[in-house]
Amino acid sequence: MKRIAILGHSSFTVIAGYTHVADALTHDAMGRLGRLLDAG
Repeated sequence: MKRIAILGHSSFTVIAGYTHVADALTHDAMGRLGRLLDAG
């Protein structure tokens, strides 16, 4: 029973980590796009 909880927790952590990375990349891309538009 405990093993399932740990597996569920670790997969949730991985998903949260990927979401965080995707958010950071999207935010970075938006920032670069905004700077390009400002410069243009």
